[in-house]
Amino acid sequence: MTYDLDKKMKKIKIANRMVFSRKSSVVSSAASRRGFTMVEMLVAIGIFSVVLSIAVGGFVSLLRSQRRAASLVAVDNNLSLALEQIAR
Repeated sequence: MTYDLDKKMKKIKIANRMVFSRKSSVVSSAASRRGFTMVEMLVAIGIFSVVLSIAVGGFVSLLRSQRRAASLVAVDNNLSLALEQIAR
């Protein structure tokens, strides 16, 4: 009777060790996966740089066209003023 009880207790201890070792390996692998790798950071920085250069190019183009439009409005105003002065 005691022999069977000892045998069952050993099986339970072995099962508990297996369960706890699985949990600790899951926790340790999850803990080691925190953060980003160097390759992931380089890829993210590269994508960010490409998107930023496209956005800056569009913004510069927008500023140039706005300046051109403002100068055309100024020329139109000057011509209107000149024609008004000639008409008097």
